Amino acid sequence: NDGIALGEAVGAWILENGATSADEPVALLGYWDTDLGRERSEGIVEGLENSGASVSITEHSVINLDDGYQAAQNQLAAVPDTKVWISMGNDPALGAYQALLDAGVDPESDDVVLGNIDTTNEILDIISNENSFWRIVFSLRVSDLATPMAQMLIDAAEGKELSDVMLASEMVTPENIETFYND
Repeated sequence: NDGIALGEAVGAWILENGATSADEPVALLGYWDTDLGRERSEGIVEGLENSGASVSITEHSVINLDDGYQAAQNQLAAVPDTKVWISMGNDPALGAYQALLDAGVDPESDDVVLGNIDTTNEILDIISNENSFWRIVFSLRVSDLATPMAQMLIDAAEGKELSDVMLASEMVTPENIETFYND
């Protein structure tokens, strides 16, 4: 589950970077109204639990960039010392990122972390700065998704029996970031 991997990675970051409180405030930009959103959001919580980090999670239901921006504003108003931001998708994460910048957070702050699932070229450009607080992204490559989808279409057209294909997101790192860009 991509959410579990993201939650564990963010939890590890919290543990490695000295949480500022016994229950580190975490803003979870999730979505529980669809199967995918629910699986990712619940997986993030499970991953945080698996990590052993002591956290206090505030859940925000978000689906798009504007929701992410508003959720970050709401979180900062309610819990101003929030340093950990996790999103089940790229658009809400981008909205939260912009809200944090607009609130005066240094884009290279070393005590803030933003993590999410899925990426875009715009996000890759941001995280290609190794000092960015947008530190953790898990995503599929378009080619990883396109190849099995194309094969399924061919198989369906040929009347072959279709089978499920399981794909797992991979953590975007400085070593592999170039392979995630879409032309």
